[in-house]
Amino acid sequence: MTLHTIIYSSREKTALSDEQKQDLLEGARQHNSENGITGMLLYFDMVFFQVLEGPEDSLKALYAKIQNDPRHLDVTAHVDEAVSERLFPNWSMAYRKADGETVRSSDKIESLLAMGDTPPSAAMQNQKTQLASLIGTVASSMAH
Repeated sequence: MTLHTIIYSSREKTALSDEQKQDLLEGARQHNSENGITGMLLYFDMVFFQVLEGPEDSLKALYAKIQNDPRHLDVTAHVDEAVSERLFPNWSMAYRKADGETVRSSDKIESLLAMGDTPPSAAMQNQKTQLASLIGTVASSMAH
């Protein structure tokens, strides 16, 4: 099995209620747990930014489903590649809600990505730093 990651962003077509987001998150956690997928979902300013990790076939199928989901607009993959380790190995789907200002600040976003796991290896910390930078870039480009 090849470990793979897809990192994408999208916009909500219409604002979902907190209850609708919670239902979406619970469904994602169930699906991901059953399919060996881990990751993190960040929500800010009607933007979803998601890191998906797992078997390539499972991720490709899930990403195709997301692309065709009428609740999403402007679905854009930023990373789609094989990886050697998971950034979020203990999370079927971590969820963080933030405001646009927070996600445009590398220091603040890195603290959101900490997740309380054991201290990351140097390589994993470097990957999380790169992820924080990518999130900041995406947030700036999608600002209202």
